[in-house]
Amino acid sequence: MKRIICIGSAFQDGDSAGARVFARLLDTDLPEDLEVVDGGLRGLDLLRLVETSERVAFVDTVSGFAAPGEVVGLEGDSLGEIATEGYGHGGGFSYFLRALPQLARKPVPVCLVGLEAPASERSITEAARRAVAFATHAPAICPGGPGHVGR
Repeated sequence: MKRIICIGSAFQDGDSAGARVFARLLDTDLPEDLEVVDGGLRGLDLLRLVETSERVAFVDTVSGFAAPGEVVGLEGDSLGEIATEGYGHGGGFSYFLRALPQLARKPVPVCLVGLEAPASERSITEAARRAVAFATHAPAICPGGPGHVGR
């Protein structure tokens, strides 16, 4: 199973981009082997979803990586680095990204599609497109080449 896991809260304006992408993807025809998950604020509870996936695209709000309203893609070693460099989240999901390489029992290609706040309709559409493309193996969606997390 390939997954897109959308992170954040629809009830917090500054952290609703993932929830907005989730809603957009629910109205999209997707391949049968692609599951879209509302990851909400689950943190470490997401590990089971990663370990049972072939590929995972996370979608979340980011801060300080691009101009407001832009979409960025990060994967591999960049994921651990962003969790310590002003990612904009405390605890939960940023800790999960830092710990994922040590916790995952198998290597899984993972990408974070990040939306700089405030997210626009254009950036929501672009983030949804990038997440689907990465999750379904399209090349060059996240910069930095292929990356895996896990042992």
